[in-house]
Amino acid sequence: MELFVVFILGVMLGVVGLVLVRPGLLVKPREHYTMLEDLAEELITRIEQYEARLDDKYEEIAAAIAEREQRLLRLSEEIVSALKSADLASPKVKAVLELKEQGFDDLTIAKQLGVGVGEVQLILALKDSISP
Repeated sequence: MELFVVFILGVMLGVVGLVLVRPGLLVKPREHYTMLEDLAEELITRIEQYEARLDDKYEEIAAAIAEREQRLLRLSEEIVSALKSADLASPKVKAVLELKEQGFDDLTIAKQLGVGVGEVQLILALKDSISP
């Protein structure tokens, strides 16, 4: 414990000695501080300018996205209405729908009609999405 107290007293004496020998050591020179303030203000101004530009770009991009989203919605509505109004009179489509109504599974329908299972599933999915 005594060594600790002696150590602390030594450190304190050293700090006091430094302050007495070099009084300006713990004080920042004003000219350097002013220069740093000027640099900080310039950087803040530049950051604000970049932020304003980024905000403008963000608004442009958001507007373009909203416009294209509306266009996609209109196109999808047009496609759905065209499919609803279109006669599903294709013989293949009719055959798939009839066999499905009879209770056949997708694989059996595909084998009987000589088409792929994916095509049968697509026809049934489109029919389900168009049906109210």
